[in-house]
Amino acid sequence: AISTPAIADDGSVYATSQSNILYKFDKEGKLLWEKNFGHSDVSAKTQGTPSIDADGTVYIGTGTANGSGKVIAFNPDGSQKWVFSDFWCAPTQTLSPSYNSPIVGIGENNVYFGNCGTAGTMIAANKATGARVAWQMNDTGAGPAGGVRSGVLITKGGMLHWGGGVYGFFGTSKNTVDGANNSGVKWTWQTWGGSPDRSINNNQGAIALATVNGKTCIVGVYTDETNNGPKVYALDSATGDVVSTLYIADSPAMDNGSVCVTPDGNIVATLNFTNGQTNGGIVVVKPTSPEGTKVAEYRVQEKVSCTPAIDAAGNIHFATESGNYYVVDKTCKLLVKKSLKNLLLADARYQDTFANLDAAKVWSSPVIGDDGKVYIQFTNNDSAKLREYGALVCLSVEGCSAPGQTEWPMMGHDRRHTNAQ
Repeated sequence: AISTPAIADDGSVYATSQSNILYKFDKEGKLLWEKNFGHSDVSAKTQGTPSIDADGTVYIGTGTANGSGKVIAFNPDGSQKWVFSDFWCAPTQTLSPSYNSPIVGIGENNVYFGNCGTAGTMIAANKATGARVAWQMNDTGAGPAGGVRSGVLITKGGMLHWGGGVYGFFGTSKNTVDGANNSGVKWTWQTWGGSPDRSINNNQGAIALATVNGKTCIVGVYTDETNNGPKVYALDSATGDVVSTLYIADSPAMDNGSVCVTPDGNIVATLNFTNGQTNGGIVVVKPTSPEGTKVAEYRVQEKVSCTPAIDAAGNIHFATESGNYYVVDKTCKLLVKKSLKNLLLADARYQDTFANLDAAKVWSSPVIGDDGKVYIQFTNNDSAKLREYGALVCLSVEGCSAPGQTEWPMMGHDRRHTNAQ
């Protein structure tokens, strides 16, 4: 359940799990169909998140084990449209693709994604056929080491962006990629790809887009080699120049934290915690230049690995690896705190199924539907039972009527996870 559900225009909900199955439910929660991704390797888990195109096509990346990475396109009726496995690496490298990037970015004619590893790269493929259009490489003909770990963002200004784990962040011209005619394209810029600014881990947290000082910026949170706490940042989309950074010095390193953007342009970042300390939770940062300003925070003794979501009232929704669901207002005043486990056990329909649930561990991100319903997935907090328990939950949250009207209100930008402005 590390994946996040997506909601189609007709209200149907798509969700997947590490067991490599894509599920489609109607808006009442009835299972319509399920499709197995067909991995022969049991270690080839799925950590991708469904992305839904305007015509209802669903794109999903799968295969975390080396050599098993692929992207599949499904039609709304569950039939397979195409499978992409035509990844690329330099002739001096050995291709063994894995897929750890959460979101497939959806453009007008192409989709954008990437495989991971030292032979990883960013790929563009034709939406209709799945045929490879382009790949990214550097001046020596090698791909961007680390590949794509954060999903590919698409800006209105014609740029594509992704995070490459310890190799930093990248920006490239969308027009150049789209016109590559199945060839390699050099990226436009790379930032924080070396010591001491590179990530200390293979950060998989989704990144976002926001306007900062009048510039389109990629924004996110990660921990660099200085280990001075997670760094909330904004990078100029056109150049990769650093516009704003702020270290959250009282919080420990974060591996897959993420961000959303409030109506007034602030960045909401998720945090890890230190055992016995109330330094996890979320922080709200105004991306002032050159150093950001902390404007609010809600701190708990829990790790938050999801992307927060903003509703129409400007309230912030997030869940934790301990299984609690929170809603706070823009000043981080607590409005709602619910145990997902207790909610399930209070419902007679699910008491037997989840009688032995340790805690509803949330790696998934909340998705807010047009009607204000909130969807989120969880797995079991006991690592030995991660494949035994898992569920997709639909919540009615008081005061939540619709998604927020912000530049980036939730993971993947919108309920369909287009990852595009």
